[in-house]
Amino acid sequence: MSFGPELVTDGGFPNFNNWTAGNEWISAKGLAIWNSNGGGNILRQFVPVLSMRTYRVEFLIQDTSSGTLRVTIGGGSWDYTSITGIKSVDVTLPSGPAEDNIIFTGLGPGSFNIDDVSVREILPDVGSLVNGGLINNSLTKSRLVN
Repeated sequence: MSFGPELVTDGGFPNFNNWTAGNEWISAKGLAIWNSNGGGNILRQFVPVLSMRTYRVEFLIQDTSSGTLRVTIGGGSWDYTSITGIKSVDVTLPSGPAEDNIIFTGLGPGSFNIDDVSVREILPDVGSLVNGGLINNSLTKSRLVN
């Protein structure tokens, strides 16, 4: 499996210069930190995604006390509740206009940190195009039989 270039800028959170952050989010020590008594506040960034393509979304969530982290991209969303570690989801965007933001939403009272946010396109495996004359990334000679 191969990937396209990184689409997120400053996914290691040296600051929020490339992010739009609600007032419940802060950037400190290379982390995006959410701490709230109510929830619903978002952190987002524009990412240049295209419809009908598949992307891998990865991030690290840590120091969860409670609350839910909702991750949204391309119209789909995934909820993570009090679970720490590296999270990864592959999403194929539907046809039509693509939602071109990655959005993190803190829900309910709670707190957590996120880091190492990444969005990359999963590229087609050229070596699997057997009917197109390629096998294991090498050209093959074929003969048609009538």
